Amino acid sequence: MITQKYIADLTCRIDGAYIEVHKISDAVLAEIVYHKALEKEFKLRK
Repeated sequence: MITQKYIADLTCRIDGAYIEVHKISDAVLAEIVYHKALEKEFKLRK
């Protein structure tokens, strides 16, 4: 069952990954590069 706590925790993890990629990138990345960076960040956070 998906609970509010699960959704809140997942949202925090996703936000954290986006922030980390944004901090590292500094410049505007092409969308595909940004997606790959997020994919790698999500895998590192497992």
